[in-house]
Amino acid sequence: MFYIKKSLLIFLSLCLLVQIQWVSAQNFSRYDSLLRIYEVNRNLGVNKEIQIKNLIDLSTEITLSNPDKAIQFLQTAIQLAQEIGNKQKEAEISGLLGDLFLEKMFVFSAMDSYLKSYLIYRDAGQLKEMAWALINIGNVSYAQHIYDYPMQNYRQAYNIFSQINHQYGMSVVLNNLGMCKREMLELDSALYYMNQALQLREKLGNSLHVVYSLTYIASVYLKKQDYTKTLETIDKAMSLLNSVYPKENREADELRISLYILKGEVRFSQGDDVSALQNLNSGLQIAENLKSDRYKVEILSKLVMVYQGKADFLQAIEINKQRIALCRKINLIDCTIEAYRKMGELYNRIGVFDSAIQNYRKSLYYSDSIRFVWARSNFYDIGQAFRIYSLEQQEKVILQRMQRGQLFIGVGIVIILITGIFLLIHFRRIRNARREFETLSEAAFEGIVLHDRGLILSTNSRFSQMLKMTPEVLKGKDLYDFVVENDRQRAIELSRDNRNEVNYQTQLSGADHTVIDVEILSKPFIYRGKKVRVGAVRDITEHQKLIQENLILREAIRQMAVSLVLTNDVGDIIYVNPFFTSITGYTLDEAKGKNPRILKSGYHSNAFYKDLWDTITQGRVWTGELYNKKKDGTFYWEKAVISPVKDASGKITHFVAIKEDITLMKNQEHELRQRNLMYRYLAKNLPDTAVLVFNKDLICILSEGPVLKELGFSANNFEGASLRQFLPDARREELSQKLESVFKDEGSAFDTTINQRNYQVVIVPMKDDNNQIFQGMIILTDITEKLLKQEILKKSEGQLKIAVATKDRFISILAHDLRSPFASILGLCDVLLDDYHQLDDEVKIQYIHMIRNSSSNVLELLNNLLSWSRAQSGMIEFRPRVFNITSFIKDIVSLMSLTAAQKNISLLTDIPHDVDIYADPDILGTILRNLVSNAVKYSYPGGEVMISVIIPHHYSAVQPNGSDCWMVFSVADTGMGMTQEELSQLFLIDDVTSKEGTNHEKGTGLGLLLVKELVDKMRGHIHVESQSGQGTKFYVEIPCEFSSNKESM
Repeated sequence: MFYIKKSLLIFLSLCLLVQIQWVSAQNFSRYDSLLRIYEVNRNLGVNKEIQIKNLIDLSTEITLSNPDKAIQFLQTAIQLAQEIGNKQKEAEISGLLGDLFLEKMFVFSAMDSYLKSYLIYRDAGQLKEMAWALINIGNVSYAQHIYDYPMQNYRQAYNIFSQINHQYGMSVVLNNLGMCKREMLELDSALYYMNQALQLREKLGNSLHVVYSLTYIASVYLKKQDYTKTLETIDKAMSLLNSVYPKENREADELRISLYILKGEVRFSQGDDVSALQNLNSGLQIAENLKSDRYKVEILSKLVMVYQGKADFLQAIEINKQRIALCRKINLIDCTIEAYRKMGELYNRIGVFDSAIQNYRKSLYYSDSIRFVWARSNFYDIGQAFRIYSLEQQEKVILQRMQRGQLFIGVGIVIILITGIFLLIHFRRIRNARREFETLSEAAFEGIVLHDRGLILSTNSRFSQMLKMTPEVLKGKDLYDFVVENDRQRAIELSRDNRNEVNYQTQLSGADHTVIDVEILSKPFIYRGKKVRVGAVRDITEHQKLIQENLILREAIRQMAVSLVLTNDVGDIIYVNPFFTSITGYTLDEAKGKNPRILKSGYHSNAFYKDLWDTITQGRVWTGELYNKKKDGTFYWEKAVISPVKDASGKITHFVAIKEDITLMKNQEHELRQRNLMYRYLAKNLPDTAVLVFNKDLICILSEGPVLKELGFSANNFEGASLRQFLPDARREELSQKLESVFKDEGSAFDTTINQRNYQVVIVPMKDDNNQIFQGMIILTDITEKLLKQEILKKSEGQLKIAVATKDRFISILAHDLRSPFASILGLCDVLLDDYHQLDDEVKIQYIHMIRNSSSNVLELLNNLLSWSRAQSGMIEFRPRVFNITSFIKDIVSLMSLTAAQKNISLLTDIPHDVDIYADPDILGTILRNLVSNAVKYSYPGGEVMISVIIPHHYSAVQPNGSDCWMVFSVADTGMGMTQEELSQLFLIDDVTSKEGTNHEKGTGLGLLLVKELVDKMRGHIHVESQSGQGTKFYVEIPCEFSSNKESM
């Protein structure tokens, strides 16, 4: 039996060798030849190292045309490398496999492959290969549009390349850093990195690598919309490429495709559609020669863009159909989604709405498909594997049919034998695949579940552990019963169509009702001849918590009330928080990539900064004060704590600075020193005063003032001595207690007589910024002359103050209230003078009426002010009457409209419609005109002033009654508002102040005094609500019963 098997094997090998020779004679493709060579070597059982090389050659040959089969070849090669224990070859193949996974955007599988190669190289101490693996790991994040993390990987690789002086590797890292910066739209930084790479490559003298760098630089110039430099760079790259590789070369041709695509984009952006199409078609021709479907897809998408720009929608649709077919052929899901959306858009543009809707639906269908179907496991896609395997068998059958007519009759017998052996191998593979699937399922980190429309057929132990149930108990149950109720229907809908691959997140509840967050990857699967679904379930509860914690930490950093600056290990800024921006004026985008020396003010010496840098680079924390310069050129002080950040190996990777603005504190310290000097000078020169400062032990530490000399003492007598010895014996105990009580926050004041002169003694505590008592102070003032003067002035002061205040208020109010009406009159006169001949008679009459009304109001105002002046003597006439409040308010609005219009301010009203009230219209008008005038003055251009009136529903102008009945008038603006300090000074005649309006309007500050006086006379109330920068609202409340009182006030 042994000899029969050996004879069959030898005979089979000879037949295959004959086939190889025949294939070569028939000019079969290189792939077919490589495949036959591999099959011969495998069947002959030759050295597995040779078989691995055959598989790598096969994968390389079909990488562009059939990446799925290329992946299969590399997976087989890895298995062979593992069988013979060749870790070096396993790492090499894992890197190649990662490239293919990344090309198909299977990012998790790509990351897994790259990590395996990195770990093998790391364990072997192969620095150069470690660096290349780090670059590949960074490329995975880059492909997912994540740029911060890959930059860290690239910089680690750069450090390794620098350590071993691998300049080409350094140039690759610099280019990758530049591409990250390009995608982050930090284009100047991108050009910096790429030009550094270009310089290295020019030194190395490899023209092809120089062309790569020029291509990257051209892409950055294209993003900057600098089309001139883009074209110059492309032409330079193309010229160099053609001089080095004038004939066909795959790598050079791929570069030519990239350059043609870039040039086509530039020409399209410049509006040169013809040139754009020529360049893109040139690139397409090269891609067809290379049989590169990936490049063809990219160029077809650009052609669609150009034809759409030309409004040639039919041609764009035809090209997009080719694009869709290629995307689906090589399984580019994102590309397929985008192509279907573009097809829907194109059909929509030509009015074929049914087709547009159909393509939009297809894009949505593909949006639900998953991109990372490998999911870190080795059983990727069983259905896909069977499909590919079946295609291989069909291919073999076809080849056998072609050979059957050419080979001699004996080959037929061999074919029968081969078929029998193959069937045995095939069925054994199926059985082994099923066992391998079950083994891998149990070894997987994720939970695996097979189900038929929710009915669980089988699970692995990991899935049963998630639900805290055994696989036996789970079998036969409804999977969707474990999905939380509020998300159950969505999960059912996602898995309803057995043609779809879906990836979604949800929550599962197990036997103990504990809810866990999971990510489910589900797709169709043939199980025992029946189409079911297989799901990979990953517990992401901790991952979700980590995300939430990171979000909280990120937000905490953003909201910190101190500046935070994060740099890399060479001091380049990579992050600043918003508080840094509020202090320095530099935004994150402006500071990113810069060195903190942008804040340098020139105050500190170079030695100061050298000490700082030496401290932190040695792994120690630096604490100190910095005098820096803001973006606007102003200077500020800050207290900084700068700490190194180390990785697990103890290497410094970053620096973080926490900085607090202490400018105010420094200014206060300076002011305190100046103030101490000033206080001593003032105390020394204060007339009739002596100041003594003492501590808790009642020791005098400062004594100044002319009174000391009058009493026969000098500063030297007191400073450093105990105050107890200077106290009179009769009152020493009493006065000592008063001095000691100061430190209990109990001050005291009393008058005394010394040498027949009157003195006032004030003992007060002195407190620091924290309101803590640290010293006491005695102020001794000679009040002899003061008491005499007070006695003389006391009698006449009250009357004089009243008279002066009344006179001043009358004059100021008169000038203040006359200004606004006269401004309106003058404004209308100016309009009539300037535009008299352009205005029609009706407008002129309207203006004359407005002038007359304003003049009448001025006259009435003068009469009212005269009456008000009489009110200071205790009498004012109150002349109420019934009038319509609606027309009354409109008259006020009309009077103030011109002034408001000059500032583009809207005067709005909220008043009852056609309601009569019983009140004094002159006094009420004076009140409201003053309030509206102030509102306009302090409102910003484009603002609003609202005049509101609230009349109780039971109010009657004929019979007003009720002590709880009030008429409320309010005037609100959206202007500058008032501070609490300004609010506290309103209505005070002893502290009359006025600030400028928003257009620098001047005022006397007495308008509100007039309003307050009149409101008080009417026994009403006035109050105000205001916040700085948020406007002001005045309320005037007048009792209804007062309006019926016809007696004088």
